[in-house]
Amino acid sequence: MQMKVSLALQLMLPLTLLVMAAPSSATFPISELELLTYDKMLLTGTAQYGKAWIACIKTSEGKQVTVKKGDTLGTQLGHIQKIDAKGIYLTETVQLNVSEWFERKLFWPVVSDKTLRAECKWIAAPEKSWSYPSHFQD
Repeated sequence: MQMKVSLALQLMLPLTLLVMAAPSSATFPISELELLTYDKMLLTGTAQYGKAWIACIKTSEGKQVTVKKGDTLGTQLGHIQKIDAKGIYLTETVQLNVSEWFERKLFWPVVSDKTLRAECKWIAAPEKSWSYPSHFQD
């Protein structure tokens, strides 16, 4: 019986790998954003296209990344719940001790510096190319 279960698992593994979705990112893998703390990133802008919102993040290295709802950010793996004109709403699961975890909700506002906001080029976004939205400029 154990041999049959083991064989079944071996056969399922390649199928599981085929079904898994690739990470969505704009200019470099999202996993790099997961290595940075929030103080090493700036939220330089957000924009709405139809019902979808996207956000532009500038890293301390000067890279610009476009993210969307569902992506993860930061060392605590903050899950993007919502993006709007004011900023990004995140949920993090933080470990208190060996057996206790809690969910922390965060709000990350767009920077107020108009110069930084203008730097966001909206060079790429999930599933299609975006042009820089004229209505986003102040």
